[in-house]
Amino acid sequence: MKLRHLTLFALLTATPLWAKQASNVLNLQQRSYRYLCDNKKNVTVHYITTEDRKKKSSVSFLYIDLDNQSYGLTEAVSASGARYVGHHGTDLSHGLVWWEKGNSASLYSFAGDDAQNTHVIYQDCRLLKRH
Repeated sequence: MKLRHLTLFALLTATPLWAKQASNVLNLQQRSYRYLCDNKKNVTVHYITTEDRKKKSSVSFLYIDLDNQSYGLTEAVSASGARYVGHHGTDLSHGLVWWEKGNSASLYSFAGDDAQNTHVIYQDCRLLKRH
């Protein structure tokens, strides 16, 4: 289901005619926030939510602007807070995890497909403002 929404979103953003026709079916919303992390690095996170009006389902994903690069992550299971995982991170052999709770978040990296075995890139990221 999530893959279908992500694929449809990619097509919609690339094709304005399809976007107009699909606007009756999908509701797309984007929110952008800036965080300041413990190493004085700024991270901008763009949250995108799609809602299928006919099926009453939704999917969330985000992309992070980090060191003049953007990385896409999809919503993942989390015991607490919100967690997003992307399997293409700072290089092709590493993925990224963005984990947030309240007004704070952390960014992690993992090797291969093992998103449970992470190491910290940025921690103690504090929400600065919404764009």
